[in-house]
Order: sequence, then C-alpha cells, then structure tokens
Amino acid sequence: MKKMMLGFMGVVMSVSLAACSPTDVSSQTDAQAGGQTVEASIEQTEREVVEKLPDADAAPMAQVSIFTIKEDGTGLEQKMDAIDSDEEETVDAQLLADKMAEYGILEEGTKVLNFSQDGDVITVDLSGMPNQDDVLEQTAVANTFIQNYEAQTLNLSVNGESVGPGSFEFNRSYKNMSGENAQAAAASSEDTGADETEANGGPASEASEETAAAE
Repeated sequence: MKKMMLGFMGVVMSVSLAACSPTDVSSQTDAQAGGQTVEASIEQTEREVVEKLPDADAAPMAQVSIFTIKEDGTGLEQKMDAIDSDEEETVDAQLLADKMAEYGILEEGTKVLNFSQDGDVITVDLSGMPNQDDVLEQTAVANTFIQNYEAQTLNLSVNGESVGPGSFEFNRSYKNMSGENAQAAAASSEDTGADETEANGGPASEASEETAAAE
C-alpha cells in the first residue's frame, strides 16, 4: 500500500514539475517574427504589382520615331519617343510635328496645314521650316513622316510651295550624309551660275567673239 502511494505521489510530482517548467518564449517569438516577415513580403509584392499596372485613366500613347540632325552635321540620328493618341498606334500629324519641334527639327508653333495619305503616298504641307533648303533638314522631316506612317513617298511643301525635289523617299543612308549637302550646294551654285549667264546674254566666250567681230 505504501509503495502504491509513493508511486502515485511520484507521478503527481512529475506532472506538477512539467506544468511549472518555463515555456520556450524564443521559439514562439521566432515563429511570430517569421510570420510577420512573410506577410510584409507579400504586401510589398502586391504594392509593386499595383504600381506597375498601367493607369486606366491615362491617355493612350503611340510610339514614334524621330530623326534628328547630328551635332557634327554628318547625318541623322534616330530617336524613339511617344505622343498622345486617340487610338493606340494612331499617329496625329500635328502632334508628330510638335514632337519634331521639341527636337529642333521644326520651329515651335509649326502647323500642319494639310495632311493626307493615299496608300503608300503621304502629302504634308507645313506652315514653315527653319531652313527648308538644307538637305539634312529635308531628310529628317521626310524620314520621320514616312516611317511613322509606313509610307513609301512623301510630297512635302511649305505654304503650298514644294520643298527640295518635292517628292521624297526614305533615305536609308541617313546616318552618313556629309556629302549630300555639298552636292546640293554645288548643284545650287551651278544653277545660279547658269541663270546669271543667261541673264547677261549668254556665255562669256560668245560675248568675246561678238566683240572681236565688231572690231
């Protein structure tokens, strides 16, 4: 009987000691901290996703290609930008001209007086160009309009008067055009010289022969 009582007392004491033993607080703290870290990571990821989503109220944009003149004047550079658009990928001629003005190809306030597209041919009449006789400027405007409208030919004019040859095709050698301005200048000089000769009554040799005959 005493042995049974002693055994029973031993069991009771063991249970009491177990109940009174300290709880491992550090394990519980680590578990709670781990849970908070996971929740914070999820919230951060959700915020990043929301920030990257496009603004539903933002106006649609159309990507455009702008050709600008190199600083050393040896050719053109192609730059990508975007303009507002009523429909995605639809390019507005006036907004495109405004964007060219931002890059210094056209003057600020330049108006598109007329724009039309018939298949692969587009016709553009501008209110002005800073230097419409400059081949680089002509090519920058032509390449910009032709590429953005996926056309083959541009009929370009300023206030109704044709610019350069009037009809332009995309210049694939736009990166290096150092010789084209020189050729254009030479051609212009030849035309001017011919006009002056005709205005003076013909070639100098003919005038000399007439003078000799009169003597």
